[in-house]
Amino acid sequence: MIADGLIAVDRHSPRWLNKAVYERARLFHDDFPRWNEYGPSDGPNKCRAFLFIADDRATIAGACAFEWMDWENAPHGWTMMWVWLAPAFRRHGILTRHWYTFRDMFGVGFYLEKPLSDAMAAFARKHSHVELNKLPTIQPEHLGQPLMQP
Repeated sequence: MIADGLIAVDRHSPRWLNKAVYERARLFHDDFPRWNEYGPSDGPNKCRAFLFIADDRATIAGACAFEWMDWENAPHGWTMMWVWLAPAFRRHGILTRHWYTFRDMFGVGFYLEKPLSDAMAAFARKHSHVELNKLPTIQPEHLGQPLMQP
């Protein structure tokens, strides 16, 4: 555990934790998830995921994933690829509680992958995140990389 209610997951984590991240990526409708039930597909240092734990019974409220990106039009850096919370846990302060932990780990101005929902854009503005209209674009050769095979 990184912080109360936050579990870090990487390729060395137990398979069930990686599978929990993967299942939430699919719920988010990530068409090319760079995570599968065996862990990240881009190597141990390029992807990091986190599970949000909601209560003492260890209910998984959601997950998010970060990836190191080599951008064409901005400095290379960490990007929040997606974040998903189950509907019952939204607007309960879960992401807010961990936002500064993520900023400490990945830098104050980590990128947010587009498109952003209206709710996520408002959240980022409220928390003084990067200027949303100046987010970089992904390098073409990175798109659609196949998942790591077991």
